Amino acid sequence: MRNQIVIAGSGIALLATLAVSGHKLYANNPSSEQSQHKFSDVFLAIKPGDEVTFANQDGVLHNLVSSSPDYTVEIGELQPGTSKTLVFNHKGVLDLVCSKHPEMQMTIYVRKPAGENEANAD
Repeated sequence: MRNQIVIAGSGIALLATLAVSGHKLYANNPSSEQSQHKFSDVFLAIKPGDEVTFANQDGVLHNLVSSSPDYTVEIGELQPGTSKTLVFNHKGVLDLVCSKHPEMQMTIYVRKPAGENEANAD
């Protein structure tokens, strides 16, 4: 079992999660699967403009909603065996939860890659 550090619902994503859990800071083709009433990753760091695919591998409906007041997206219902892909265009922290299964939570951190010029990464 991996140790993970996340402050859920607070709007603060800890980069320490990456070091402790072994997740990559910027994944190619980022995605999140829902299986066994859990997200495959509780934390995902991406760049502005990245697409993230959300895939429901469970046998039940999931309804993904934003629980962050400052960063909202429309993912909505995912029927079993379906997926949706969204583009995240601006920087910020997005907390997601399944409205049908509130124990399912994840945080997406949208930020510029280290070393990239701030002026080029809005």
